[in-house]
Amino acid sequence: MPRSNTLIPFLCIPRPQTNLFRNLYTAYIMSFPFKLFLGFGGVLVGAQQGGSNEAKEDKFSPAQIRKERDESGFDPSCFHVCVCGSAGSGKSSLVNAARGIKNSKEDASAAPTGTTETTRERASYANPRRPKQFLYDTPGHGTQAVSAQRYYYDQKIYLFDLVIVMYGERLREDDVEILKACRKNGTEVILVRSKSDGHLAGYAEDNDVEIPSAGPGYVGETTQEMKETLERVGFENVDASQPEKPLVYIVCTENIRNIVNHQPTRREVIHERLLLAMLDKMEYMLVRPMKPAAKAPVVRTPVKAAKA
Repeated sequence: MPRSNTLIPFLCIPRPQTNLFRNLYTAYIMSFPFKLFLGFGGVLVGAQQGGSNEAKEDKFSPAQIRKERDESGFDPSCFHVCVCGSAGSGKSSLVNAARGIKNSKEDASAAPTGTTETTRERASYANPRRPKQFLYDTPGHGTQAVSAQRYYYDQKIYLFDLVIVMYGERLREDDVEILKACRKNGTEVILVRSKSDGHLAGYAEDNDVEIPSAGPGYVGETTQEMKETLERVGFENVDASQPEKPLVYIVCTENIRNIVNHQPTRREVIHERLLLAMLDKMEYMLVRPMKPAAKAPVVRTPVKAAKA
């Protein structure tokens, strides 16, 4: 599948080419006030704290990616989606909900969930409603067990057809590193903010409005905050003007599960249907059967009979 960053078109930060200027550049970027908003404690991609910059310079050719996909057992006729993010961001819940499955310790087919770090290794899950679609649950980054420094490369995120970066309260430095690595390697990526029901209720209370009427204001505020955040960390031309292609998909996993199972939703629906439709459309574009090229008609020139 051609990798063109069509889902997040703003991944285009210019990068200085020498170590000296990279370090100055990073210091300049990290001086912005967004550091307080995001709670960043380290540095951005390209200038690791106390180490070499080379670890972040890995880039893979299409041939390398195809070879590693084959070695990892990726079926080339299927659509492979990686769900990643920090621990507790709702990755496993999304994997379950998109397959119409409840979070359950008794259900062996469900991705494990919990308040503690439950996903230790990357695991794939077939989607019963979409036989050609596989969802991969990854360990949450930024913990003692899973370092954020090499997360994109250690988890081989560059092998996937689509990467979903999940976050809850705020986008973290680790998430930004994944976005930048995706941009560098041409990996398709989208942002998903989980737990919209709780965030929407908080917005309604803070602004003294009813929850059913709080949706547009909450979506607008979240989108604008994300646009400003991404621009402050160096992304250019951030496009937040396409309602059918949100900058951030704001979802409640319970809504997703109910929509998949054709059941009534009990929470306010925001981008859940858009997210499911986008996944299905990308899968179709990737794995649709290719029709054989039509053969050109054979034109026969009539042969005139020779005169006697």
